[in-house]
Amino acid sequence: MTEPNVVPGSDGAGIVVSIGKAVTYHAPGDKVVTHLVPNIPPSRFPTGADITAGLGQAVDGTIREYGVFHENTLVHMPNNLSFEQAATLTCSGLTAWNALYGGGRGPKKGDTILTQGTGGVSIAAVQVNLLSPHNEAVGLIRFI
Repeated sequence: MTEPNVVPGSDGAGIVVSIGKAVTYHAPGDKVVTHLVPNIPPSRFPTGADITAGLGQAVDGTIREYGVFHENTLVHMPNNLSFEQAATLTCSGLTAWNALYGGGRGPKKGDTILTQGTGGVSIAAVQVNLLSPHNEAVGLIRFI
């Protein structure tokens, strides 16, 4: 449940306007996207508790023109994507990737991937799998 008076939203893309003295990973002018779960090391798999403590839940989120974010809350935006495209990566894209590859698993040759509906996560799962260098001719992707 979202904390009272917290700015909602976890998806976002933008340009770094300024940085604090201790910031080492980003610079003004960098194109970035937000990370849903900002306060865990990159090597650790996020838990439900991490997500509910993340952007738009316990920490001010992205539904605003300007925001102040911890350095770990932002990652560099892929150069080949628009801001609109990149903003979708952090929730639907990450959810889709996690469903397919999270926790060390992944589709293997001959596996079938079944997606439900044609929403953001379903479409992202299809795209992530089809564009993945690890894709070994998955048999069927079905929308239901």
